[in-house]
Amino acid sequence: MSISLILILIISVCIHEWAHGYAAFLLGDKTPMYLKRLTLNPLRHLDLVGSIIVPTMLVISGTSFVFGWAKPVPVNNRYFKHPKSGMLLVAMAGPLSNFFLAFLMVMVMPLLAFILGSHGSTEFFLQVCVYVVYINVVLGVFNLIPIPPLDGSYVLMPFIPVKYHHLIARFSMFGLFFVVGLLSISWFQVLFHRIIKASVSFLFSLKIESMFYNAIFLLFFSFYNIGYKGIFMDLSL
Repeated sequence: MSISLILILIISVCIHEWAHGYAAFLLGDKTPMYLKRLTLNPLRHLDLVGSIIVPTMLVISGTSFVFGWAKPVPVNNRYFKHPKSGMLLVAMAGPLSNFFLAFLMVMVMPLLAFILGSHGSTEFFLQVCVYVVYINVVLGVFNLIPIPPLDGSYVLMPFIPVKYHHLIARFSMFGLFFVVGLLSISWFQVLFHRIIKASVSFLFSLKIESMFYNAIFLLFFSFYNIGYKGIFMDLSL
């Protein structure tokens, strides 16, 4: 199951970065496309430390808090019609993709249980779905922390004078260490775990399977008709 956790995390962080790139592409920036980051191929997104080493060490340590990251997708906001709001949308696309994956798994679980029935592998696959929900909620909430370089910091950027943006950029190089330091503080750990627990409980309380399946059909139908199916399914190196 430890290998399953690491694989789930790798897939989740790759989708997270793909969502950033795809949002930027839709807003007019072709940089992610030129750099071949509009793909779900993990090899394009993996970061050796953040995607493999850190998650593996966390899983081996037995901690209940497993997270990681992939290589950030380069974005040039000069191509956006509205650079500030555009960057905010691009930043939020990552966490929203994680929450969507968690939501997807919650909706798929009843169908999976119905298809597999009393088969011996049912419990394993349902447990994998639970891990997908938990890991993606952790990634979504973690990235919403408003500290650079996390995605949540872009919520504050419109309210910070432009003359201070270079200071924010400098701080972002050490921001992740600051976040890790926060996570080592007991009261912050308690707060973070409560948010995760409440979010996961809320997702599992949802009973809107039929609405979700209709929404998925409309989503993929829309992708097909507006011509993004090639980008969405690009798995080439």
